[in-house]
Amino acid sequence: MTKEQILASIRLNAFLAEVEAPALEWLMDKSIIRNFQKGEYLFSRGEESLYMHVVLSGRFQIYFEQNGQRVTVGQLDPGAITGVLPYSRMKEATGFGQAQEESEVLSLHRDHFKGMEQISYTLMQNLVSYMTTRVRDFTAQQQQNEKLISLGKLSAGLAHELNNPSAAMLRSAAALRDHLGHTPERFKAVIKIQMDDHSIDLVNELVFNKLSQDRQGISLMEKSRREDDIVDWMEQHGITKPYELAESLVSVGIIPSDLEEISKLVPDVHLAVVLRWVENVLTTEQLVSEIEESSRRIAELVSSVKTYSHMDRGLEIEVVDLKAGLRSTITMLGHKIKEKKAEITESYPEKMPEIHGRPGQLNQVWTNVLDNALDAITEGGKIEVAVSTDLACAYVHMIDNGPGVPPDIQSKIYDPFFTTKALGKGTGLGLDISMKIIKNHGGNIRLKSQPDRTEFIINLPIQPSTNEKE
Repeated sequence: MTKEQILASIRLNAFLAEVEAPALEWLMDKSIIRNFQKGEYLFSRGEESLYMHVVLSGRFQIYFEQNGQRVTVGQLDPGAITGVLPYSRMKEATGFGQAQEESEVLSLHRDHFKGMEQISYTLMQNLVSYMTTRVRDFTAQQQQNEKLISLGKLSAGLAHELNNPSAAMLRSAAALRDHLGHTPERFKAVIKIQMDDHSIDLVNELVFNKLSQDRQGISLMEKSRREDDIVDWMEQHGITKPYELAESLVSVGIIPSDLEEISKLVPDVHLAVVLRWVENVLTTEQLVSEIEESSRRIAELVSSVKTYSHMDRGLEIEVVDLKAGLRSTITMLGHKIKEKKAEITESYPEKMPEIHGRPGQLNQVWTNVLDNALDAITEGGKIEVAVSTDLACAYVHMIDNGPGVPPDIQSKIYDPFFTTKALGKGTGLGLDISMKIIKNHGGNIRLKSQPDRTEFIINLPIQPSTNEKE
């Protein structure tokens, strides 16, 4: 490339476009021009960062390797700046820059940074501004990726949790509609019955007393035996198609002795009609109860989402209900807990400590740590969530019986982009973000790990910290 072409490529970068020509000529004079063929590397992970690079022509792909898989994070086109920059603390490359086509790069050795400010304050200032912008944009992108991955996990679990009660509601509503279709005929039979008020009241009382009682679950074998007893009793009393009635009667705890009480109040000729009316009331009540229970479950899930996200609150610091936040997080991860068949135990002090902070951010911390624990344990593993307190701090403990964090990586787990998870399962920012959130609340995170016991201890000051950022 000619000097004019090189200058034109450099000026493609907005941070260098307005730099005076003598400064850019100094940059060109102190730099070397390097050519790369497709597939060659401008830099590789772990390689010492000695140069600032400006892409003059061609294209480079920037990627990381995560558990043996390639994760593309960006692309360098003509005018792009990469590598070490003035005042940067960068020591070595953390990723790879591979040429996607024949490319040309201007490279300035970091030793020349010392004299750059004397040559052009504008050039130095603009490169520092570029570095700041690059770090901010890259970090924001990775944090967004982390949030999207977390949101995807929570959304999948929430969709599954909502699907069960909504499907149950639809089934029960359809069954109720079908059931009510038979009501006119049964009503016609009922109004033909001649019974005194006292007998009617006693039958009603027996039925609705049964409905109001708490029913204990029984085994399938016991249920079948009771249905057989009901069927035998009905056949002895000449009632046809007794199996149509037996299941509903047994479901509310009616036994043959209850039927004997009803038979004493109802003439034999009307007994079948009354028992079918009783079954009709019980079935309707059962279907309505199923719809009510499903609706309640959906309402609880929606409430948990609201508590978890604090969607009706801003980002102001407020009194935080630790117990509510931890429980809503457990609910949000309920699907994954069920998939792992994990045993979750919770322990909270009778009087919860009062701390101040941003509940939505703290819930993000609980999610990151609990999700890591679920990934660590095997099927049927155990996780303990507990809160303790002293005069100064509240402590949230999350303990799992997974294999533990190897000693050689314990010091790296809070490093940005460090992860042992497979591609698409995490960005390596979860604990980094969590640490920043807790530090911003004036607290800290500690790890104690050995095989079969890993404990994260998150401490938060009970009184508002002066370190909290408004």
